[in-house]
Amino acid sequence: MSSPEGPPPSGGFPHVDSILESIPLGVIYQDAEGRVAAANGAAQRMLGQSLEELRGATSEDPRWDVIRADGSPFPAHEYPAPLALRLGKPVSGVVMGVLVPATGGRRWFSVAADVVWADGDRSRPAGTYAFFEDITARKRAQDELDAATAKLKAALGSLSDAVFISDAQGRFVEFNEAFAKIHRFRDKRECLQTLAEYPDILDVFRADGTLAPLEDWAVPRALRGEVGSEVEYRLRRRDTGESWIGSYSFAPIRDAAGRITGSVVIGRDITARKQIEQALHDSEARFGEVYRTSHLAIGIVSLPDGHFVDVNPAFERMFGHARADLIGRTSAQAGLWSQLVERDALFEQLARGEEVTDRVAAFRHPDGREGLMSVSARVVQLGGVDHFV
Repeated sequence: MSSPEGPPPSGGFPHVDSILESIPLGVIYQDAEGRVAAANGAAQRMLGQSLEELRGATSEDPRWDVIRADGSPFPAHEYPAPLALRLGKPVSGVVMGVLVPATGGRRWFSVAADVVWADGDRSRPAGTYAFFEDITARKRAQDELDAATAKLKAALGSLSDAVFISDAQGRFVEFNEAFAKIHRFRDKRECLQTLAEYPDILDVFRADGTLAPLEDWAVPRALRGEVGSEVEYRLRRRDTGESWIGSYSFAPIRDAAGRITGSVVIGRDITARKQIEQALHDSEARFGEVYRTSHLAIGIVSLPDGHFVDVNPAFERMFGHARADLIGRTSAQAGLWSQLVERDALFEQLARGEEVTDRVAAFRHPDGREGLMSVSARVVQLGGVDHFV
């Protein structure tokens, strides 16, 4: 810019007054000593002061009470107009929070400043123009977004489940430390940032043991609009050979128009749980084999109604009743006891929480023959319900 001393007259730059008054930006002209000499209407409205009140003020005037975006005091040497004057070149994108006395509130501005040179002589600054854009609403929205993001990061950081969020192209925009732990990285910094990189280090297998191509992994399925709950995959690091089982729930992220803009996936390492389930299954299989082949008569009876829920082959042989005839009936209904008082005593002892050991009682065959039995029994929980064996 070039002009004689002071703000350029409209006669030297056609329509300058009308142009400056028509734009939404606040414009302030300061002379070479940094004193306000002119301000358009937008600047006066933004700052809540008339030209008469502004004229003669400097950037460092304490009335402004300016702070940085982070809330710290704004240092005088960083004010845009004096800085542009000192550097001899434009300054832009400076965010300033200014206390507006007329409202008692703080407004946020993005400020740019440029130097005006006297008659084009770059050794003779005539003053500066500062341009203000009111970004209060934008700053408030950004602050709210930052606060929400901070809460999200804190929540993700507290979870033991892996949580990862991708955009529509499969780039991970957010994930937590649990993601790194579950997928066998040392920390988040070591994690790969895009889904397309993971097949180089990770093999993923379906529950049936077949290798799952990338399009059948959780993120691509979510990006196709699928919703999954506790879908199991077996994963193996190609670099270390370490293998584990993961359970993944996933869903697409949609915008207001319903378009898929990303995915969210929650993963959990269930290796230990699956090992326990397998051990339990193996234990139950072993018990089942012992139960079926034992020479001892074993019956399982529900409490408190006393109905048989199962008996083994030895029980059928000893008492002369088929399993199908006993299930759902009580021993009294089946006529197994010679003296029902002995049955009642057995139930009373179990109801007191006591185990029964080698209790001798008489039993009856379907043909009327009687025999003696030694009964041992204890209460167990099966499916959350009391039974005795």
